[in-house]
Amino acid sequence: MKISPDGQLIGSGVYNGIADFFELLRFNNTTGLITDEFYFSIDPINAFGIEFSSENSKMYLTGIGTILQYDLKAGDTQAILNSQISVSPIIYSAGALQLGPDGKIYCAHPGNYLGVINNPNEAGMACNFNPQGVFLESGYCSVGLPSFIQSYLNDPVYATTQHCAGQPTQFNITNTNGIDSVYWKFKDFGNMPNDTSTQLSPAYTFSGPGTYYPELTVYSGLLHKTVKDTVVIYPLPTPQLGSDTLFCPNTPINLTLNAGSGVQYSWNNNFPTADSTLVVNATGIYLVRVTDKNGCIGRDTINVARYDDASVSVNPVITSSNCGQSNGAITGIEFTTPGHSVVIWLDAAGNQVGTGNNLLNVPAGAYYAEVTFGDNCSQEFGPYPITDNNATQITDVLPTHDHCNQGMGGLSVLPASGNPDDFLYSLNGGPYQANSGLFTGLGEGGYHISLKDAAGCISNVYTRLIENIPGPEIDCIATPETGSNNGIITVIADGENLTFQLEGYPPQTTNEFTGLSAGEYYVWVTDAFGCSTPDTVTVGSSPPGLLLLALAGTDRKCLNKPARSDIGISRVSEMTEMKATLYYDGSLLNCTNFNANGDVFPNIQSQLFASPPRVEIFWQSTVPVSSSDTLTLGTFIFETTQAGTADIHWEELSPVTYFLNASQDTIYPVFHPGIIEVFEIPKASINSNNQVCEEDSFTLLAEITGGADPMEYAWQMPTGSCQAALSFPITNAQPQDGGLYRFTVKDQNNCADTLVYNLEVVPKPNANFPTTTDTIYYEQQTQLQATPGYASYQWNTGDTTYFINITEEGDYSVLMQTAEGCTNLEKVTLINTWFPFNIPNAFTPNGDGLNDTFRPVTDYDRFSKFSMVIYNSWGQRIFETTRPAEGWDGKDAAAGVYVWVITYADYMGKVSTLKGSVTLVK
Repeated sequence: MKISPDGQLIGSGVYNGIADFFELLRFNNTTGLITDEFYFSIDPINAFGIEFSSENSKMYLTGIGTILQYDLKAGDTQAILNSQISVSPIIYSAGALQLGPDGKIYCAHPGNYLGVINNPNEAGMACNFNPQGVFLESGYCSVGLPSFIQSYLNDPVYATTQHCAGQPTQFNITNTNGIDSVYWKFKDFGNMPNDTSTQLSPAYTFSGPGTYYPELTVYSGLLHKTVKDTVVIYPLPTPQLGSDTLFCPNTPINLTLNAGSGVQYSWNNNFPTADSTLVVNATGIYLVRVTDKNGCIGRDTINVARYDDASVSVNPVITSSNCGQSNGAITGIEFTTPGHSVVIWLDAAGNQVGTGNNLLNVPAGAYYAEVTFGDNCSQEFGPYPITDNNATQITDVLPTHDHCNQGMGGLSVLPASGNPDDFLYSLNGGPYQANSGLFTGLGEGGYHISLKDAAGCISNVYTRLIENIPGPEIDCIATPETGSNNGIITVIADGENLTFQLEGYPPQTTNEFTGLSAGEYYVWVTDAFGCSTPDTVTVGSSPPGLLLLALAGTDRKCLNKPARSDIGISRVSEMTEMKATLYYDGSLLNCTNFNANGDVFPNIQSQLFASPPRVEIFWQSTVPVSSSDTLTLGTFIFETTQAGTADIHWEELSPVTYFLNASQDTIYPVFHPGIIEVFEIPKASINSNNQVCEEDSFTLLAEITGGADPMEYAWQMPTGSCQAALSFPITNAQPQDGGLYRFTVKDQNNCADTLVYNLEVVPKPNANFPTTTDTIYYEQQTQLQATPGYASYQWNTGDTTYFINITEEGDYSVLMQTAEGCTNLEKVTLINTWFPFNIPNAFTPNGDGLNDTFRPVTDYDRFSKFSMVIYNSWGQRIFETTRPAEGWDGKDAAAGVYVWVITYADYMGKVSTLKGSVTLVK
């Protein structure tokens, strides 16, 4: 019985002369299971010896006076049977067959020889059978041979793991049983001749990506076999996040990092994702680890930082202008910036007035320095006010507003001191004129005023707004005539000293026109400023009877403020019963209550309905009510839910609405609807983060949406001061700049919004190195600590902890970052003061210029105090100095051994004493 070298087939022969047979079946060398899925049988045959070739391609049988070969690759079992061929040229008795470690098959035969099949993998006679292949000398062979494990003769198989460039690839032989030694040749031309190994499982790093064909030779006794395989080494992903990037101070960081192609991406050591991009909004060091489809990993980093803020290192000297002349100056100011900078000076209007650190020959005013540096970064400093010597300032400007765009506005200027007649006045940069500070004939708009005294000194500019007030708002109510020219028009208007006029009629001061026939009328209402508002009114005609006015009140409110409408009747005569329904716009208003007036109308009833939005009113009494005044039935109370104009109107159809007297006669009403105007509220928002880093500069900028122009707005600072502007710059933020800022806006309808902004000035991180200078002295080694507790640390050594261990002197720096993103870079120099002296042990003061003087070799910067004393053998002091460079020339001393004592103090304050001897050679 034999198993093929690859463990896939098992052959069994029976040789007994009675029931001879041979079977070949499938074999599982892992489980030991034999199956007949592949079955080959030769019956009858005297099969004694069975063997397989080393490549599992041929099978050999003995037992019928010859050696038979079968081609196992011929096809099915019948094809294998048909491939039978005798390879023995002579009659050869039955004997055992055994595959040897040299790949040959040895054949047992009675006698002094072993037969040998020299090439058992070859077909037919090419297998080269030699019946006397091995002479046994004095030995003798019968029909048997020893058996041993066939798998030792298999070609070795190896596997590899890790196929990424730059990393070692692990080579592992699948089965090492029977292997004595190995020799690997990785065929890596880039590393030759260092591309070999004799390790059983080597780890080899190929010189670069590509396809390689490594060879493995295994040795087992006298046998050696060489196999080849293919190994592909893949290139690593090469993410390119770009160069380190610097952003300007206070500029929002919005940078999209793209790591390129890959399968998985781990950003800053977080869990891998499939997203190849990362949006960066803060400073820091960003790392990406890219894994491609082959499992190879590439890395890249980018440092996103900010330029250091520009700052004023030397404050300016401000020279006032004299009496309105352009001779003011700002000099001596110095700015500290990262790299080259350009300084431009601007006036309060934003006009460029100078360049460089000094601003010369300018008039009084507020000036700003715009410093540009880095990659077009810009910071503004100021304002720096230049005042005018002895200039009288403006205390206030009193406006007279325009009316209906007639150009009748005016301004009255009040100087801080003196008689207004003693000054000249300028409006909007125009010529100065003697007008006692009075400007007339002005329309709506903003005006800039300054004054100049007799010496030519000019005040600061004062700004005042003139508004335009339109004509009166009017509402006309028409009472129909009943057949006898008794129609009435009643005008409701705001304002005082009004005149009323119907077309074709003289003006009057009362607001009611009577004795009118049915028809269309044109009404004008004129105020005291001559502003007129027209309206068209139609007087209708009604059947004869009593008339009353049914009125719904108007109101004007800002959104979300409660509104009201008084519901009333006028010209009431002997009324004993009424019923009315009023509707309102539910899309803009939500009625929370209707307050019925039970004082005037006892037992009055009212009921609210949601759909359609309305109120129904009913009243009945035995006591008639009469009044020429307006009597209030009740009051609507509304929540305002949307901006717009909402109508309140009466249902005019009977019997939904009716008015009756004691005789149950109908009192004919004239219905007048009401209007609720709901104004949109201006909404304020701020574009700034509520945290700012110490010494950063930024601008609080308010944005306003909605509302009606013109608007008034102002910032209130934590100090309580106010500034009427949309933006408020903060330069070089300090802790005292933090606190509550309030921005208030109010539009022409008096609708307002207030926004509270809590600004936190985050202190910049501070290393607090233990030195008042930029130098720290230490001995041999020390630990340099920055303040712990910050979000991140980046030392120039590559360390990321809050401390580093120092063994070498030099310059060290750490970039610290708080959790809020505030950064600070601090630097320090460390100097090792340990044993700063090298002391010679002999010197020769013979004047040859070599070793003529005894002195220590040292770095003089390493200690603060020094003294050296020389003693002779009698203990006498013969030389002393406090200057290390001076040394002892020994020219007056005899040859011999002298004792020296050196005392020094390092910069850590430690005092040390060194002692030794020196030989003076003459």
